Amino acid sequence: ITMSEDKETDIKKKFKKLSNHPDVIKIDEKNYKINSHINLITNTIINNDESFVFEKNISISLEKNSTLVIEGNVDFINDDENLTKIFSKDGTGSIIFNKNTYDISNLIFENLSKPFLESYILYGGVNFIDSKVNLKNIYVKNSKNEDGINIINSDSEVSSIYFENIKADAFDVDFGSLIFKNINCKNIKNDCLDISGAKVNGENLLSNNTFDKGVSVGENSEVKITNLKTVNTNIGLAVKDGSNANFKNVDFDRNNLDILVFNKKQEFSKPTLIIDGLNKIDMKKILQSEGTKLVINNKDYFGKLKDEFINSKIY
Repeated sequence: ITMSEDKETDIKKKFKKLSNHPDVIKIDEKNYKINSHINLITNTIINNDESFVFEKNISISLEKNSTLVIEGNVDFINDDENLTKIFSKDGTGSIIFNKNTYDISNLIFENLSKPFLESYILYGGVNFIDSKVNLKNIYVKNSKNEDGINIINSDSEVSSIYFENIKADAFDVDFGSLIFKNINCKNIKNDCLDISGAKVNGENLLSNNTFDKGVSVGENSEVKITNLKTVNTNIGLAVKDGSNANFKNVDFDRNNLDILVFNKKQEFSKPTLIIDGLNKIDMKKILQSEGTKLVINNKDYFGKLKDEFINSKIY
């Protein structure tokens, strides 16, 4: 932990306004349009009283550790054949959507990293904070540092989102709520879907070649997911730390472990996992600690392992 010498706590005051960028077309005092590629090499902001339209076939490049903070209204003009691309050539740029309503479709986020900002602890190349979020047809590729997308304390709905080659978690949901349909993960270095303290309801999740967990549920989360498939994943499904999770139609294929039910943090109560429609049960691939509740295909299972033992195996 270090102290900043800068006495200004609102670091966004130092950000450049995107409305002053030479390639931005001013409509009036609060409305702007962009119809060509934008290259950002310094921290930049869209203020909450501004509205921007990004025309079809444009892209946004973020370089030299630059972060784009969007607090105003944004409208990306595109379709499923003409996607808007937000990327970083040098793998250092990031984007934050903060305290607004965001309805976003047909975007590619590529080669982004976490923000390097004083006063902010964020781990996503793409971050949504304290917002209402609606995402549809989103591609997240080649994350260079931490998580692909991190949604924090927000109410979100997601349809058709694809993650590939992510350095940490693909999709990290911290608090708030998530409703999803169709999450697809491929080549993920940590978790495909990481849920902490959130309420999640969804269907159709595929985790393929994930180095840690297909789905990780923790910190008193409430989760209901239908149609989960994990292939070549280290751990198919982990439920821990006071969470309650219900899964229907689960297919485990060539995982090192299929199911974990345990406590990582002892200050939480014991978790509960109920699975209806598991394709096959391999007891050698299930680790369950004492006092947890596990029901698979209407049959109760009772854990005999210590939390400390499970933690030693996976952390």
